[in-house]
Amino acid sequence: MVVGERPIEKMDHFSPAKKWLQRAGSRFVEWISGVRVTDATSGFRALGRDVAFKLNISSRFTYTLESLIQCGDRQIAVGTVPIEVGPQTRPSRLFRGSAHYVWLSCWAILRITTWHAPLRLFWPLGGGFTALGTLIGLRFVFYYVSDGGAGHVQSLLLAAILLVVGFQIILTGLVADMVAANRRSNEELLYRSRRRDAEGLDSST
Repeated sequence: MVVGERPIEKMDHFSPAKKWLQRAGSRFVEWISGVRVTDATSGFRALGRDVAFKLNISSRFTYTLESLIQCGDRQIAVGTVPIEVGPQTRPSRLFRGSAHYVWLSCWAILRITTWHAPLRLFWPLGGGFTALGTLIGLRFVFYYVSDGGAGHVQSLLLAAILLVVGFQIILTGLVADMVAANRRSNEELLYRSRRRDAEGLDSST
């Protein structure tokens, strides 16, 4: 798949805040998907038929983010080419403003990542809670050994809560990853069905 990279810095109808959000959002999508694209929300795309068979877009907001995350998940090569765009002729019909766009994009990324690459989200989040709980637990152990732990019961309770939450998040991520593995098998069958139907259509024409 090839993405048309717009000259964001030269687009006058993009405010400075929107340009900054565009850069930050593209970096975040790059981290989530593992695909290096500097203009993640560009709708200018070119893709081969085989790639189109592999993609299954479920988002009702936009296909741009989900297609990149799916390409990263399926090891589909993604390239970029610089393009020029014309002046804006009408306001967007997808969102009412920058804040609304950011909210919808964040929700879409969260949903798509949970669906296609859950460990990329749940593993760092659960690991962070677990690491913080471990550090607080070690702090309690230090004071317990040095002065009997008097006055530090709150640290023990907080450490226990953080560890439980962290393990729960990691377990949720593992379950979601197993569900995603099953979904990949079903999508592989769907891909082969689409390809077979297309080959049959080509041979009949």
